[in-house]
Amino acid sequence: MAEQADKKADDNQQRIKELTRQVAKLSDRSRCRNLKIAGISEDIPTPTPQLEKVLVDWLKELGIEIQQDEIERIHRICKSRASSGFPREVIFAFGREKKKDLVFRSLKKIKDLKFKRRKVFVRQDFSPETIAERRQMQPFAKGLFDNGILFSWTYPATIIIFRDGKKYTARNPEEAEKLVVELLGNHGRSTRTISRSRRRPKHTNTITRTRNIIQNQRRKGFVLDKLHRNLETLKIYRWEGV
Repeated sequence: MAEQADKKADDNQQRIKELTRQVAKLSDRSRCRNLKIAGISEDIPTPTPQLEKVLVDWLKELGIEIQQDEIERIHRICKSRASSGFPREVIFAFGREKKKDLVFRSLKKIKDLKFKRRKVFVRQDFSPETIAERRQMQPFAKGLFDNGILFSWTYPATIIIFRDGKKYTARNPEEAEKLVVELLGNHGRSTRTISRSRRRPKHTNTITRTRNIIQNQRRKGFVLDKLHRNLETLKIYRWEGV
């Protein structure tokens, strides 16, 4: 009886994960024509027509050809940030995904992107689930970047590398760890960490950091699985571990 209950709970848990992933894909599809820009000062007029005109003129100053009728809407999001002292993000909703991609590539080529002498950051608009997946892959991406290895992202959180005529792909942290080991060897590029108050090892390599991340993620998964098994009644809930 207990085994059947555990099996049913495991099946339900897997089904919940699948449904969550499907909902995230639908959400990402609805956001595919959006760009987010962080760092735009709150001093800019908030009424949509004024904000739209100011930002369209800014893009034209950067050499990006765009017309106002190519933008579906521009507005600020995340009202809670207004009280934290940071300007709220601005979301650009384009009429066509191709135009969004063109603007995004153009902005990413600018090394020191600024708006009215303030640094701003541009990123694509993804669902919270996809952002969490990408956040898990960030340490591996940083390890590759620090070692001078060029790579690209593909949806939802896949790292792709073309090197020496070969294509390398990592779709999850486990695959990313193997990829880093394969490309960087057992040591990778070490970084020196020196503390005046307490002497620490001089070198901490990328492989060690990535393995520690994997172990922490597995511990979280074990605790979550244990909680599932101890529940007398299966409860559907959303858990964000990152």
